[in-house]
Amino acid sequence: MKRCLILICMCLAALSCDRAHDCTLSGLCAGDFRAEVDGKTTSFYTLTNSNGMEVCVTDYGARILSIMVPDRRGRMTNVVVGFDNIADYLAKPVSHGAVIGRYANRIAYASFVLDGQRYDLDRNSGQNCIHGGTKSWKVQMFSARQPDSSTLVLTIDSPDREMGFPGNVHAEVTYKVTEDNALDISYTATTDKPTVLNLTSHSFFNLSGKRDYEIWDHVLYVDADRYTPVNEGKVPTGEILPARDGGIDYTVPRPPDREFDINMVLNHPGDTNVVAASLYAPDTGIRMDVYTDQPGIVTYVKSTSVCLETQNFPDSPNQSAFPSSVLRPDETYRHRCIYRFSTGRLQL
Repeated sequence: MKRCLILICMCLAALSCDRAHDCTLSGLCAGDFRAEVDGKTTSFYTLTNSNGMEVCVTDYGARILSIMVPDRRGRMTNVVVGFDNIADYLAKPVSHGAVIGRYANRIAYASFVLDGQRYDLDRNSGQNCIHGGTKSWKVQMFSARQPDSSTLVLTIDSPDREMGFPGNVHAEVTYKVTEDNALDISYTATTDKPTVLNLTSHSFFNLSGKRDYEIWDHVLYVDADRYTPVNEGKVPTGEILPARDGGIDYTVPRPPDREFDINMVLNHPGDTNVVAASLYAPDTGIRMDVYTDQPGIVTYVKSTSVCLETQNFPDSPNQSAFPSSVLRPDETYRHRCIYRFSTGRLQL
């Protein structure tokens, strides 16, 4: 009997060691992110730099699962909100951490006209299409390859008329953890027919490192004097108005005072050398600066997280005054977004 107990203890210890080896700095374990989706097995990837920064990703929706960065005391802290297993992501088709495609945010009445032809899309938000439809990229499998410890390349092929969008689209997303503690995200895409495209990363940030911690003490900055107001269906009206008129002027850093979800018109579109937005948590001292080459940043403030989604304007296919989201066969879609982390303070 004693020998049996010893063997059982040894087996349990071995399993515990295997699981510990399987887990990352964030506490996420690769074994918890294996499932079958559309006949494919999901995989789990870890990206690191020499400073100890760690980013975990799954090929299901090309989702960012965790981002570990040091706080002011050097303690590694997870700054994104998500689940600790693939089952929860599958059970709740949320946008957390996913690449959004084909079109981020809303398209009015789930339709648009391009080159004289009308295209009807999936209506999954009242009368509108949001984030590419019900079967959007956030619930699809990407192909992945990891060329080195800090880089992950994910690709997806979207067939003609998927969720109603025209053209066979091939897209590539590259995640790279840099030596200055940044996550550098690059998107490229091509099509064989004229189409519209607007990609983004939909991570929910909470720089306190606590999933349910309310973010009202976080300090927010957005380099945008203007915004695109929306109607009752949360679709842009076509106007571009001063941010101060909507009570969402964050050109002077301050804590958010309410929940909101709005597209901000960046003052320096296309310039990745200018900070587009910043978020700072006083209790950890963690600061995140966002850089992008896109014209807008959808700022989505919830009680326990903030999304800073670099992208083109919502409903651009139906708004001639907005920047064009049209992609043609002789063109390549390009989009870059950088989330850089430090412990520098944002001044109020």
